[in-house]
Amino acid sequence: MKKSEVAMLFAVIVFYDQRIQFDEGKLEAWHLALDDDMPFEYGRKIIVDYYSENTSAIMPANLNEKWRSHRRYVRELDLQEKNRNRLESEQNKAVPIPPDIKAKLLATLGISAKDDSALAVECDFCEAPIGKRCKTPNGIEFTVGVAHPSRYEKAKDATVEENQRKDSSQL
Repeated sequence: MKKSEVAMLFAVIVFYDQRIQFDEGKLEAWHLALDDDMPFEYGRKIIVDYYSENTSAIMPANLNEKWRSHRRYVRELDLQEKNRNRLESEQNKAVPIPPDIKAKLLATLGISAKDDSALAVECDFCEAPIGKRCKTPNGIEFTVGVAHPSRYEKAKDATVEENQRKDSSQL
């Protein structure tokens, strides 16, 4: 913090606490004691908050303690955000499925590898629109098949209903 900013902080302190007298020696001592990177606005806020809860005189250590605690808190938030972003990034990476396992999985589900009939209807599970592949909860498009099994069932039911309507209209 610049010496001129420390002088302005000192003026705020003197306004709140008439026991403290301003002089060049005290100003120099405060300038040397306060953390250099503390912003003036933050220092002023600490002083106002301090005197709203305390009756004893404020010292540079009070300001430094609050400022350092704030910096640790901000660093912790930044670290948490970076970790969250890293985890989300790792979770959103699609893992390729070996072709033999993919074929077995599709066969187990009763789906042809090229069956995109489910794209004719919306997915009730992930809300994928008509014509778009379903997505995982992480937002990754399906790599096995194109849709959730319930969407294939819905498409099959829609096809059966359509065929029944055609049959009844021909009678």
